[in-house]
Amino acid sequence: MTMSGVLALGALFAGSSAAQAYGWGQASNWNNAWNVRSAQTTSAPVLARIPAKQDVPCWYEYCTGEETGGSYTCPGSSTKYNTWTPLNYKGRKAWVASRCVGFGQG
Repeated sequence: MTMSGVLALGALFAGSSAAQAYGWGQASNWNNAWNVRSAQTTSAPVLARIPAKQDVPCWYEYCTGEETGGSYTCPGSSTKYNTWTPLNYKGRKAWVASRCVGFGQG
């Protein structure tokens, strides 16, 4: 993805400008889309479905702030996890299953 594409997607998620977002999270399973949810559980509404390889802004700098929530499994795995990382979705805190994505700086 080009830098302009990252910034455009950042503006979509942040609500006004990519500068509001601190770190970036990127799906580590490059073959699967992933969900941004309103709470730290798989029963929470899906706010957005992110295509594989797509970057999104994190809520805290360096994608910190992981919290325990409902359990989930990632595609291709039978292991259950329960840690969730907050993202900035249109200016509000939203959640992604931490073990199903990888985090890095964009």
